[in-house]
Amino acid sequence: MRESAGPRAGAGRAVFIHVPKGGGIEGPTKLLPVGLPAIADFLVRTGRDVSVVHAGLEKTLDPGFDLPSFVADGGYSAALFDLYWHPQSHDVIEAARGVKKAAPRCRTVLGGFTATFFADEIMRSFPEVDFIVRGDPELPLAVLLAALDRPGADLGYVSNLSWRRRGEVVHNPQSYTVTQGLFDRLRFTNFRLIRHHERYLSLVSTDFDPGAERAPVYFCVPGRGCVQDCTYCGGGAAQQRMLFKRNGVLFASRDSVLADLEALADHGIGTVHFNFDPAPGGRFYPELFRAMRRRKLSLTSAFECFGLPTEEFIAEFSRTFPGRGTLAVAPECGSEEVRRRNKGASFTNAALVAAVRLMVDRGIKPQINFTAGLPGETAVHAAKTLYLVRSLADRFPGADFGMERIPLDPGSAWHLQGKSLGIKSPVRSFRDYCRSHRAGAPVVTSSKHLSGPEIEALMKLGRAENACVRPPSPFLLDMAADLREGRRPSFRTLHKACLPCERYGVFFGKGAKGASEDRFCRDLRPQSQGGTLRSPESRHAGAAGAFPSLRSLMPMLTRRCQMGCRYCQLVRRGPDMSREVLRRAIDLMIDGPGPSVDIQLFGGEPLLRRDLVAEAADQVRARALEFGRQAFCSVATNGLLLDAETLDFLRKHEVRVIFSIDGDRLTQGEYRPLRDSGVSYPYRKLLANLQRALRSGWHVQASMVVRPAGVGRLSDNGMYLAELGVRELDLLYEVGGLWTGEAGRRYLEEVYRLLGRLRASGRRMGLANLTNTADEPLLASRGLTVDTDGSVYIGCTLPVEKVLPEMKKVNRVGKIAAIGRLEELRRDRDAHIESMRRAASRRPEAAAIFESQMRMGRLCSAFFTRMAGLFPEAMPD
Repeated sequence: MRESAGPRAGAGRAVFIHVPKGGGIEGPTKLLPVGLPAIADFLVRTGRDVSVVHAGLEKTLDPGFDLPSFVADGGYSAALFDLYWHPQSHDVIEAARGVKKAAPRCRTVLGGFTATFFADEIMRSFPEVDFIVRGDPELPLAVLLAALDRPGADLGYVSNLSWRRRGEVVHNPQSYTVTQGLFDRLRFTNFRLIRHHERYLSLVSTDFDPGAERAPVYFCVPGRGCVQDCTYCGGGAAQQRMLFKRNGVLFASRDSVLADLEALADHGIGTVHFNFDPAPGGRFYPELFRAMRRRKLSLTSAFECFGLPTEEFIAEFSRTFPGRGTLAVAPECGSEEVRRRNKGASFTNAALVAAVRLMVDRGIKPQINFTAGLPGETAVHAAKTLYLVRSLADRFPGADFGMERIPLDPGSAWHLQGKSLGIKSPVRSFRDYCRSHRAGAPVVTSSKHLSGPEIEALMKLGRAENACVRPPSPFLLDMAADLREGRRPSFRTLHKACLPCERYGVFFGKGAKGASEDRFCRDLRPQSQGGTLRSPESRHAGAAGAFPSLRSLMPMLTRRCQMGCRYCQLVRRGPDMSREVLRRAIDLMIDGPGPSVDIQLFGGEPLLRRDLVAEAADQVRARALEFGRQAFCSVATNGLLLDAETLDFLRKHEVRVIFSIDGDRLTQGEYRPLRDSGVSYPYRKLLANLQRALRSGWHVQASMVVRPAGVGRLSDNGMYLAELGVRELDLLYEVGGLWTGEAGRRYLEEVYRLLGRLRASGRRMGLANLTNTADEPLLASRGLTVDTDGSVYIGCTLPVEKVLPEMKKVNRVGKIAAIGRLEELRRDRDAHIESMRRAASRRPEAAAIFESQMRMGRLCSAFFTRMAGLFPEAMPD
């Protein structure tokens, strides 16, 4: 079609009208469909006098604005309403009715996805609508407007048009689909056609909070179509074929997209939001990003990925938007099975973690979005989603998370095949949508397995779990206990576990939404109940006095070590752990009850077997994602092998570092001499390795053993480590040492002194002991240890096997190959401690050590609980 330099003589005036839901400027429908300015610009270039009016903005700027009067007074021959989003349905029909009443000669025309899908029902039920242009609108709309300039013209030749001939509804053949040539000529940035365009651009933001400060955003959709079919989406491949007669995907040429991006500077827009990714893994975007760099386009960007971005995509995106980019991915749920059934471009949890890790390493901010109520999603699947949220939030603390219900798209499988998918919906027809939106209610669903209120509760739980800074949250522990006992979690009441939190109302109060960036939820602190100290987790341990959930595992990879620590009572003989034993140990732990598990690789020196460290970390990550559980893998090292290359290796495999260092050079040399006395002590190397690890930003915890004879140096050594930059410290009184009453008192005094000195100095160093009181006494801790030969022990057994050999027999629960499930290992804790006491009583030296350890455990449990309240700044991150 020939382009014109100005309006043609005799061409009627047309106005595009955008009516948001509710008629205001709040919510997502405040935005014009991104193609509307391009269609208006196309009509202008054909010689048509066209403008664009945002009815909500006009009403905001002038409360006296009346749309029907505006159209009637303006002498418009056609009012073109976009009906793309179904939430607009009621308001668009009401606006068209008002316009038709005020200006009977003005033709009302609808277009957009929702209008196309419901074209027949709208034309038969709403006489205020004269025409609907179905599918792609550019040429059909131009031809229709030209025909309306000629009274009596035959409209039967206008492609894609629905109209009335002598009162009968007619649907002309849908023979037009936009071509590559015409699509490349469309300009999406002629914002000056919008009345008050500068004020409108101030609304165009990804933040829909009406009171928020905004920077203008350009939503870039450089194509049409899709090749995926997600059950919840109405714009997938099947609907593209049915409604738009489009097979495959049409991408705009690179030059046409660049032309629009270069025009953004004229409008003061510095951010581009890409939300068109129908072919994840394709070449279009990496090539576009490279071209943007050649044109020296400096923008901030957000990109909505329909699948997972490739490594090449992430690399090109980070180079194009260095430090200024966000990538959004939508796993939707924690269950890979449910995701595979519902998401076209599906992926595994392991692939998700790998992709997000690449983003973080490249300086890209991840946005990870979830929902609930998918077809086939049971209560167990929903629990996996909360576990995955917890796992990802811990792995990637800088990521943002979304937890929102998916509305019911017209034309989606949910809408068309809801009964067979187990989806329950309040709407079916266009009138149903109008009725629902008139009442102000969102059009949402329930499912065969999850009710509407349960789904809404899950949204709040997911937001709260992400924001909890003392994870896992109390309700996640409650949910794990329900699942362990075979009960269906009560999602609508789980929130009560968080009632003591001062920010409870933000997430669970009336109308609460909860912001993922609002990281302030705190775990319940330990409380004293009837004289018996209990941690928050103890209520999930079964009967009173039972072991808390066995959620930590310590595989001993090797008994070999370069050091000869004076307090280490480990026998150095024996083979290294086999791969089979390691795999079985991890499988046993991951498949156990509870929402989370800690895997701590130790020895000897575990970094002497880096191959096993890598295998363990990869298996932990893969199996935890498969089971939807939160899992952490760490390595307890003496630091001698922690050079730059090893640190990169650990970070790549997501293995946290526990660096064993007992203080200054004097203390370290005294406590931890080398086995080879002919070698000078490498303290400078140890410090260099520690400081490198601390500077790396990776998860590093220092572990400091305190011996009775050296207890007076505790606070000095603690301050020394704080001055080195240690951010988290775990104090360990010597297990296997004889702690007299005086030594125990000095230990607590020194800890108190350390906390006071840290506060006075303003240094921030978290003390892990404040959150580990459930592990006391350490000799009877809640962890499992797997020896190199596959023998499994409860509690701290192997590090004291020389001084308390009696404990091996009492604490041994069998060979790893013979243990079926973790629940088989549960013991009544009080009874087990009595068994340990009887075994130690046969030898006076052992009895003295055992009783002193029990006394230290009781003292430390009560003391550190008290310190958590007095020194909240020392709680670890």
